[in-house]
Amino acid sequence: MLRSDTDLNKYIARTLMTDPTEALAWITHINTSVDKGENVNWAITLKDTGAFAGLICLWNFSDDTTVAETGYQLLATHHGQGIMAEALHGVINYGFDIINLKSIEAFTHKNNAASIKLLEKQNFTHHKTRIDEGFPHNAIFILQNKKDRP
Repeated sequence: MLRSDTDLNKYIARTLMTDPTEALAWITHINTSVDKGENVNWAITLKDTGAFAGLICLWNFSDDTTVAETGYQLLATHHGQGIMAEALHGVINYGFDIINLKSIEAFTHKNNAASIKLLEKQNFTHHKTRIDEGFPHNAIFILQNKKDRP
């Protein structure tokens, strides 16, 4: 549902999945990249029922593994409930405290007000001069690890 829903993907430049075999191939790809240490992915589940609500990850690590990008997506039925804020807070703590990242980046569409608000509430800073090559509609936000700030 996350990769096939038109509304959920309106700010993401990717082809929608229309066939279950595409979803299975994507899951296989993610599992393989996790096994290789190329990313860390979490399923977001509801506390009361354990039902699937979304995904969040750290990926696109720098060569020296001090910088990673976060990506996230939540089913529309769970928007506005603080679920993603809680998940992102946990991922930030994991990135800084467990794998010792110096910074975490997030690339979001400049018109995705909800994502921008989420990032700003987590103290990410918009870097207006950086451009996402190939995706000029994206805004780049960065959060520095407190222990690495000047």
